Amino acid sequence: MDVIQVLGFTGQIFTGCLKGFQAFLTAGELGRDALQLQITLEWTRSRLDMWGTLWGLEKQEHLKDIRFRQFGMMALNHLVYINYCLEEFKTMDDIFPTLGDASKYVSTPAVSLARLSKSAEVTPDELEALRYKMKNLQGDAAAKEKVKWALQDGRALKMAETVKAMVEDLYTQFPPPAAESSPIIKNTYAASDSLDTLNYAANSSSSDPELARLCAFKAENIRLHLENRTEKLLSKDPERFDVLTSLRMHQKLDGTPDESRFLGRFREEGVSYSISVLTEQKTVNSKIIATSTLDNRIRNVARLLSLDSKPSELRTLNCLGVTISREEPRIYQFIYELKSKTFFTLADCIRTPTDKNINGMHRDKWPLEQKFNLAKQLARAVQYFHLAGWLHKGLRSSNVIFCADTAAEIDLSEPYILGFDYSRSEVARYETETVETTDKAEIAANAFRHPKTQGPPSDRAEFERKFDIYSLGMVLLDIGSKRSVPNLREKYGKMPEHAPATAEGFRDWLLNEAIDSDTTGLVARMGSRYADVAKVCLRGKFTGSYNGDANVAFFLEVLRQLQRCCA
Repeated sequence: MDVIQVLGFTGQIFTGCLKGFQAFLTAGELGRDALQLQITLEWTRSRLDMWGTLWGLEKQEHLKDIRFRQFGMMALNHLVYINYCLEEFKTMDDIFPTLGDASKYVSTPAVSLARLSKSAEVTPDELEALRYKMKNLQGDAAAKEKVKWALQDGRALKMAETVKAMVEDLYTQFPPPAAESSPIIKNTYAASDSLDTLNYAANSSSSDPELARLCAFKAENIRLHLENRTEKLLSKDPERFDVLTSLRMHQKLDGTPDESRFLGRFREEGVSYSISVLTEQKTVNSKIIATSTLDNRIRNVARLLSLDSKPSELRTLNCLGVTISREEPRIYQFIYELKSKTFFTLADCIRTPTDKNINGMHRDKWPLEQKFNLAKQLARAVQYFHLAGWLHKGLRSSNVIFCADTAAEIDLSEPYILGFDYSRSEVARYETETVETTDKAEIAANAFRHPKTQGPPSDRAEFERKFDIYSLGMVLLDIGSKRSVPNLREKYGKMPEHAPATAEGFRDWLLNEAIDSDTTGLVARMGSRYADVAKVCLRGKFTGSYNGDANVAFFLEVLRQLQRCCA
């Protein structure tokens, strides 16, 4: 039998593997050992799912890759063996009587395992029998049988670890055509909105640390927004009544003061030394805005930013708390622990006089690999914000900072994200606050905002994930273009053929003309793959359906593509 025909069967084996996990992941109210088993199996399933997705197994895309055509039998053997292990779970008659007859579909699965690598000895009937088995291994067992099975001599947990090791071996010996991957994207625990499920995954010793951090963070986000908050919070009250000492205004690189950010020193009560802090200020007219809801939102944001267990992938500084001045105007200050004596924003790093900006001089001093790493870090941060059910609402170059004592020490691959003055939980629609655009800084920030979030308040849409993704696309453009985004918007506004200048028109001009031309030089400077990612973000539409899973779509069409960019 032709080797390619056998390799073409890989997708069905892969699908069978994924379905084989499901019988062990659906029972509720199980004992602790069984829950530990479920977490292990779900992590393994999601990691295997991501491996197959990156290879495109179900769509036969793996057959286009020379590595799979030459060495794919090793991967196929692993998949068959994983299926065999899962079947062994089910054919232990003393433990799993409901599923004990699954073996009837193929008499000896080990024969398929042993002979499938020898394609000439595998008959069409055997392949058809294995295909039939894959379709019929989906019987369900009663919850009590699963508990008994999970507790029986520890066999289930040992077998789960074997399967997990097999999946990890696939990544090691047969890595998919992508630089990085994460099973978090397809993990059902991470996608859950159940506090019980999230809390268990966050605290279980069998959880991967990355999964545990995300689940703990998401659970706290949910607890903060319960109508009747009865659950114990992990975070402490963030409002600080301490006094910042040695406070001085931070000067930007060009000498222009930033009226909302300050450098200072902060000393905890009872501690003999002080630390460097960055404070970020939000000023509001309390006669216009209902401050009770605003106070609550600001505190919630500060609580989440102060969590010790928050995912590092969010790229946020440690928040020491928030101060609230209840006079008129009302002033809020987030206090962040700074990892250096000062900081620089991404806007600072790429700001140059107009003539140099147009010629693309200063913007080329950063190594290309650092630019790619910066783009990947920011895309991953947006992915994690959304996985945690959080909307940033203010992503732009002035809100991306680098901790460094001097400009020469800046590392673009180590960004931190600020600008949480409008941020909120995705479910807290009642906390939506109208963005003020009366000062020059906010008007300039509109260059990074989605068109539907601009204009009169009555014309603005309710904020959603794709608006954060749009802002990410603008930041990617800012990183790679020979002109800054504000400079591009200014250029667009002066072109008579585009009068009257609108936010929608600016986006259309970027997508249909500027990104692909020398106006930005993005393709020549960063490559066509990078430019395509920026377009995907600005369009707000993904090319594939991915069964309606926006997290998978973002990973495959934005983050994964950025991971494949290289200098």
